[in-house]
Amino acid sequence: MILTKTGASRSSSAFTIIELLVAVAVTALLVSLMLTIVVNITGGWSRSSGTLTSGNQARTVMDMITSDLQSAIMRRDGNVWLVSTIQAVPSGDAWGNSGKPATPSSSSAVDSSLYVPALPAVATPPNQPPNLEDYRFGKGGMWLRLITNVPDTNANLTKMSAPRAVAYQIIRRKVTTAANAEERYLLYRSELSPDITFTTGYNLLDSTKYYSSGAGSILRNPTDDSLVANNVVDFGVRFFTRRSTGELDPVFPDTGTLSFAATSDTSKAGPGPDASPVRQIPAVAEIFIRILTDEGANQIALLENAPSGYTAPGTWWEIALANSRVYTRRVEIKASGL
Repeated sequence: MILTKTGASRSSSAFTIIELLVAVAVTALLVSLMLTIVVNITGGWSRSSGTLTSGNQARTVMDMITSDLQSAIMRRDGNVWLVSTIQAVPSGDAWGNSGKPATPSSSSAVDSSLYVPALPAVATPPNQPPNLEDYRFGKGGMWLRLITNVPDTNANLTKMSAPRAVAYQIIRRKVTTAANAEERYLLYRSELSPDITFTTGYNLLDSTKYYSSGAGSILRNPTDDSLVANNVVDFGVRFFTRRSTGELDPVFPDTGTLSFAATSDTSKAGPGPDASPVRQIPAVAEIFIRILTDEGANQIALLENAPSGYTAPGTWWEIALANSRVYTRRVEIKASGL
């Protein structure tokens, strides 16, 4: 059979149904592969960006606390030069809508904001303390206050390079002044000027001066310019004393022990959880902070203010653990305690 010129041209320009289906399938496969690659790259970039942001914040916070602890003043004169309190259930409107569960737990694996394992008994040689990364320092994290030397301009009495009271704490606040603004977990560093610190005195357990009234209102309710880090959902410090032979013994925190005071006066006591603190002059501190990634902060905010019909991807701590990083640092406290 001889094909005509017209017939050959018509035959070479036509596509069968099978050829079209194969072309569509191949195209769909290529698009699917490209979308998968783009999603993976975008997700990786987002995770890397979140890790980089939280890492930079952690470095800034660690440097600040390290500087304050290394410059801390701790004299054996009966005053209280440092106080550290685990805020198991903080009071105030700032925590009213917080989704952090406050019930204490005996395990770091469950959904609780307070997990402090028992410290090893004092022995020779000393036993290793529990893993700091497993701790959870209460619904409000730790409220750390200390007297430290802070360099300044020396322009006037409020700017002298002299001892001053400093405090670190997490506060849950709105990110803007709008009524419907999201609330985030923010770490603050507040401080008193040297002249106010001197007038107030160096007993940080003085309930009439360093808590709800007087200078304490500044340390307890910091202003916006005292903000040092965003999305910090947990913060704490572990303290050690040093034996004459050089070994370290962990002394705080311990199961059921929520307050610590650096003082030589064993009768000193404050209100609330500071009523019966562990009293030691520390030689070493270990700092702990947990910082959410931006994605984790968004998920926590959505969980705590869930719209109708929203299904959370997990409990509060499941979301936090999956979308945060823990940073720790050991600091040698240079104060002699004399």
